[in-house]
Amino acid sequence: MSGIAGYIGKTVRAEETLLLRMADAMHQRGPDDSGIFLDRHVGLAHTRLAVVDLGETGHQPFHSPDGRYTLVFNGEIFNAAELRKYHLPDYSFRSYSDTEVLLAMLLKFGFSAETLQKLNGFFAFALYDKQENTLYLARDRFGVKPLFYFSNGADFAFASTLEALKQIPAFDRKAHRKDALLDFLSLQYIPREKTIFENTFKLLPGHMLTWENGSFRLDRWYTPDFREKQISYQDACSELTDLVTASVRRVLTADVPLGIFLSGGLDSAITAALAIRLGGQKLPLYSVGFSDPRYDELAYARETADFLMTQSGKKLEHRIVNVESAYALDLLRKMVRQSGEPYADASLLPFSRLCAFAKEDISVALTGDGADEFFYGYDRYRAMRLFRLARIFLPCGLLHFFVPKGRGERSFAGRAERFLRIARMSDERNRYLTIVTHD
Repeated sequence: MSGIAGYIGKTVRAEETLLLRMADAMHQRGPDDSGIFLDRHVGLAHTRLAVVDLGETGHQPFHSPDGRYTLVFNGEIFNAAELRKYHLPDYSFRSYSDTEVLLAMLLKFGFSAETLQKLNGFFAFALYDKQENTLYLARDRFGVKPLFYFSNGADFAFASTLEALKQIPAFDRKAHRKDALLDFLSLQYIPREKTIFENTFKLLPGHMLTWENGSFRLDRWYTPDFREKQISYQDACSELTDLVTASVRRVLTADVPLGIFLSGGLDSAITAALAIRLGGQKLPLYSVGFSDPRYDELAYARETADFLMTQSGKKLEHRIVNVESAYALDLLRKMVRQSGEPYADASLLPFSRLCAFAKEDISVALTGDGADEFFYGYDRYRAMRLFRLARIFLPCGLLHFFVPKGRGERSFAGRAERFLRIARMSDERNRYLTIVTHD
């Protein structure tokens, strides 16, 4: 995780103090190194979390040999070695950094969808062409790395965080979008390119932006392929196993200490099992707990850790931290400041506490975020199957009278009452939307 920021304009003059403020606002994303670039009406800033190639050759902003191009990059190009070998055999590299590989690819093939499609990784980057006074931005396929931009017609700026963008003099912290607020209150997040602030947007996943002559153009460089694939169930399982294994193997390549976040759920258990199988026996496990037993999953995390050690025959260190109420309030204030806009994710508090705890020992953590949706890890997915059976075999309307009123949505009675209410819905799409939405 690193941070990038910058601005460009026809009239604005590059100021070192402004760039330093933007970089300082992203310090938590890159505590190991920082740098800035100034040239007439453009400024770029970078804060670095060093993971691979820890030396000074990975310093950014990164310049082309002739000084025409300057790059700031956040992320990791997993296939950098393959790109060097097959696409850049004649390029004279000065470092082992994937930043230089990215710049070399852009110099050789240009800033285009075809070039970006050759990259395997997660990234957000900005490339400045000094000769043409043109700025290019791009974000990875699924938006793993964040990238925001600000444009009011006269000024254009970008950053990895909203807090960095707020340092721009033209940024109005009180100019909130009412439609974005309504979206948040309805959906518990702000969708697509909108943010809570006027004139401020997210660069969407799989998109690229070109700024020149005072205006910018957006283009989509990646579109998911949803065509049905003719493949057997066994072959699909085998291919999925290979893909997930390769993904975990890639992230185990680092020059800094690694660890694994273990929640006790299916998602992190898959990641941990693969990482240990691939040789990560020295990776410590980290889990977070609560004093409230309704939310505490430490028992599952301990059980999973014991199972992994038994299966692998390896002794793993399992480090545990609890979220204390006194600590939680200070942590919440810090999270609000860092997020920059409303975001309703109850797991952010324990996750942030776990990150702060693990930071004492490691620089990079492997997590399982997203895998529950993919591997049937939540009760809601099993409930969808039960809904179909309930509608066929059970008189839901009659059973409703035998279910006591719940004292809370997490109680057994509360869950049963909600299950029967949703089961009576005739439309399967509405059933799914209801079960994944808070009442």
